[in-house]
Amino acid sequence: MLKTVLDLLELNILSVERFRVHAEWRYQNVSSPYSRLYYIADGSGRIYFHKQKKEIRLRPGYMYLVPCFTLVDLYCPASFLHYYIHFTACMQNGFDLLTLVNCRFEASAKRHGIGEAQFERLYRLNPGRELIERDANKPIYKSTLERAMMLDRAKPIADAVESNGLLRLLLAPFLAADLTQAVAHTIEGMNRFEPVIKHIQANLTQQFTLGALSEKAGLHPTYFSNIFTQFMGISPMRYIQKMRIEKAQVMLLSSNDTLESVARQVGFDDVFYFMRIFKKEVGISPGRYRRLNHI
Repeated sequence: MLKTVLDLLELNILSVERFRVHAEWRYQNVSSPYSRLYYIADGSGRIYFHKQKKEIRLRPGYMYLVPCFTLVDLYCPASFLHYYIHFTACMQNGFDLLTLVNCRFEASAKRHGIGEAQFERLYRLNPGRELIERDANKPIYKSTLERAMMLDRAKPIADAVESNGLLRLLLAPFLAADLTQAVAHTIEGMNRFEPVIKHIQANLTQQFTLGALSEKAGLHPTYFSNIFTQFMGISPMRYIQKMRIEKAQVMLLSSNDTLESVARQVGFDDVFYFMRIFKKEVGISPGRYRRLNHI
């Protein structure tokens, strides 16, 4: 089952470039609906992961992963030269793989037979994907996504296959071997509760009850809740809340809809309650999230 999921994993590169940043590279409370992969060629910087309360120093010869929807602070004291890749890793059911696994954040490139050449090759295979705006506070997520889709349609099939293989190679060091069983367990749960999950995804504006969800699964409410939590690592109602907030994050960066409109479209009738839950889940208010996390 895990092999099938990985075979069907859809990797989409939004941006990739070799670029030197300076002391202006300092952003707080960054949380994006896509993942970031860095390779440091020279210099140093820091990434602080809020949930883990952990700061990692960026070092030459090392790779760093910031999974999607992960709240971080980014800081460069002087300068560093790096390759960056912004990407998504979507499974067949629409979930991003990196939302399901607790990945490593740092890996030695040399230890895994990886060097600057692989990053340079990936960059050359994907021309025109440099950031169109260096200011992380400018709203360019939607235009970046649209540009990536246009470039993908025109990409030669040989380049697409090689790009996919290279990105898989670069991601592998961040997936610990002991996570395999945990990932397989979650994926089994997603398959087992596929009708329930699809129903939730398609009807986020509706209000859900445990009874109605358990009926769709054909199980007693208590048993359904226990089994769902066991496999998914989260209760059904917390899962719904998580899906709503993640969809809201995408909408805040890809549309000009008001907070009231975004709240309604993800199932919150009360915008103030939506703002409170959003801040609880993400760590900052939706208004501030929109201002700080455009790309």
